[in-house]
Amino acid sequence: MVTVCIPLHNRDATVLISILAVICRRLFVPCEILCIDDGSDEQYRTLNRACAEKYGVRYEELPNNIGRSRIRNLLARRATYDFLVFLDDDSQIVYADYLHRYIERFLSSKGEEVIYGGTLYYDNPPTLQRHFLQWYYGYRRDAKNPEDRAKLEWRAFHTNNFAVYRPILLKHPFDERIMHYGYEDTFWAWRLQREGIPIVHIHNPVYHLGFECAETFLHKTAEAMKSLKFLHDRYPDFDTPVTKWNRRLRRWGLNALFVDAVRLAESRIKRQLKGPRPKLWLLDLYKLYLYSRL
Repeated sequence: MVTVCIPLHNRDATVLISILAVICRRLFVPCEILCIDDGSDEQYRTLNRACAEKYGVRYEELPNNIGRSRIRNLLARRATYDFLVFLDDDSQIVYADYLHRYIERFLSSKGEEVIYGGTLYYDNPPTLQRHFLQWYYGYRRDAKNPEDRAKLEWRAFHTNNFAVYRPILLKHPFDERIMHYGYEDTFWAWRLQREGIPIVHIHNPVYHLGFECAETFLHKTAEAMKSLKFLHDRYPDFDTPVTKWNRRLRRWGLNALFVDAVRLAESRIKRQLKGPRPKLWLLDLYKLYLYSRL
């Protein structure tokens, strides 16, 4: 009935695995946990390997990192059951009936939709200043209730916590041409909606625990803009606020001027974003700059 798919990469997921193992044992339907390590350092593999063995979890290790799209496609192919629940390895379960909530929705929809459960962030910011930017962005932008997410449809979908009927994912896999970080999730959801497969938002969130330093977060932001450029060049209808604003800049003949102006202030913008009170409108501006210079 249910395969819980967890891609692992350089994260101690022992707490998550152990809690899910208990939840699975209490289910009234067959359930398995499938973890595939995507080229992690040995220290993390040692921990997760031992935990998987202890709880009877299916566990596999890849010699090299194959990326966010390929690892999820591989998990779908390796799964035993047709109802897949995908969880990121830096998640914390909120509700004891976490899997039951997905199963209820799955049975009522007959597997004809993708179900997104949502994300929560703790109210208290992380103790380390260098982790503040990612927490603040997620807390203000990603932690939305189902009603607000439903208004955004595919734009509010993320791969950290979702459920899907296995044949849907096998027929419509994540795009493995996306070599840079980012947008593989929203692009997949956008493609599904165009195929008539709805993205349904329910209240079944997990806490996001893993925060990267601001420097890494900004580097991944730059990588995400490369992914967005790659996708939008090939699929012009795949539109985001960044692509819409860039189109306006080019129509007004201001793109080059905008890039030159922001480049002069780039170091100050990054310094502000790494500081104790980052302004998210500046991050939006920085994203547009990164995209517009490509």
